[in-house]
Amino acid sequence: MSKDKNVGKEGDRVTAALQVFSSDNALAKYCLTDTALIMPDGCDFATVERMLRGMKIVSDCVRFWMGDLLLYAERNFGEMYSQLLDETDYAYQSLKDMAWVANAIAPQTRRSELTWSHHREVAKLDQAKQELYLDQAVLNSMSVKVLRDAILKEECRKPEKKVKKVDAFEAALNDIVSILNDNSSPDVQLRTVKEIATGSLDKYRS
Repeated sequence: MSKDKNVGKEGDRVTAALQVFSSDNALAKYCLTDTALIMPDGCDFATVERMLRGMKIVSDCVRFWMGDLLLYAERNFGEMYSQLLDETDYAYQSLKDMAWVANAIAPQTRRSELTWSHHREVAKLDQAKQELYLDQAVLNSMSVKVLRDAILKEECRKPEKKVKKVDAFEAALNDIVSILNDNSSPDVQLRTVKEIATGSLDKYRS
């Protein structure tokens, strides 16, 4: 399938998801406010399921969209870019992560079948490896954790030049901050932080 057809297919998917928020094209009669969804009883299960799926798609797409928009703003508005950051309610690190992923992974490399968090796991790799791991994640229906473990296992096998202590620790700290900003459970976050710290020490000592 060509890139143009892929873009068209993804656009149709997002357009369908956005119907959830359209009063003219809504799947059911309801009212959306800043803090609530108000819907009378009587809606069938299939419609509610489609609404939930649509909200999930849009919620995940927002982080891609914001990352691309932040890059656009930085490229076109220079110093005024920082004013836009202050306008949002997002933590600075969250905005930095969105922009980093958007900058690291070209739109044509991204996979609509995967979440933004999947893409964050491969953002530090070169494009060829990004495509390899994203394809594997789609083919094998990998969770974010399974993908992360696969990357750690595969990349740690390869011989690397000994890195400076400060570089190893800086990279580990950046990964840890990203994990803490994720929505994973505290137990999963703690295990992942331990894995990152251990891997960083091993890389420095090798």
